[in-house]
Amino acid sequence: MTQPSFSADKSQPKQQQQQKPQQQSQKGGAEGGIQVSIRTVSKGTKQVSVQGSDTVQSLKESLGEAAVEGTTLRLLCQGKALADDSKIEACQIKAGATIFAVRCQATQ
Repeated sequence: MTQPSFSADKSQPKQQQQQKPQQQSQKGGAEGGIQVSIRTVSKGTKQVSVQGSDTVQSLKESLGEAAVEGTTLRLLCQGKALADDSKIEACQIKAGATIFAVRCQATQ
């Protein structure tokens, strides 16, 4: 009677080691920016590359969301609303993060 082979379990650490270079390459440099996911109600999820020096307002403009009278577009990341004049790096947004774009009633 032969013992079952557990080679799949032994290969798991190798798979984790192979994934690390991909994660490091997503951080990017000053030229490539970082890859983040933007999730909207109307357009679903899309991947975008942003620079740390970009502002939240410029990211909103790049989304191409149509303006709706009486509402504002808010970006949320890690449970926090992102201020329009903040830079991406100041918001501590990391590669692979998901940013949610939601419509809110405009304040008067």
